Amino acid sequence: MRIIALADAQSRGKSTSIKLAKEMFIKNFFSKSPIEFANGTEDDSYDIRIAIKLADGYRIAFCSGGDDAAVVAENYQFAVHNQCNLLVTAARGPSRSDSWHKIAQLIHYTPGNDGVLVKAIDFWRGDSPLFLDTANKHKKMSELTAKHLINIIEYALSNS
Repeated sequence: MRIIALADAQSRGKSTSIKLAKEMFIKNFFSKSPIEFANGTEDDSYDIRIAIKLADGYRIAFCSGGDDAAVVAENYQFAVHNQCNLLVTAARGPSRSDSWHKIAQLIHYTPGNDGVLVKAIDFWRGDSPLFLDTANKHKKMSELTAKHLINIIEYALSNS
């Protein structure tokens, strides 16, 4: 199983970006290949955990939580239980966070994994003429990060 972990500090849009990437993925790939929702939780709660099965049998888990090691381990077990080929998850860091260390361990010790830690695209420091206000900045950065994740997912699919 490959692991893609979106890592960044607290309140940087990791969960939002993963949820947007899941929506983009469904929109982009549903027209090309039927999608089956294999398992998951997606309700009014903040985080999602969902497995998607493509027509060719490839399975992807989108898990937006990742604030601590326990949540990261649960996301990993969810992906294993649903026989996913790819796990897209969040991790808080880089820092001394146990979440960051746990995802790094999982990437390192998962057989056959060539996973990556992805840093959220970060224009949070300083003023940028691209964004008019903080709310707009957060939305735009999450959209850009989600598009970046989709590119990585597409690469993983093309090399599976």
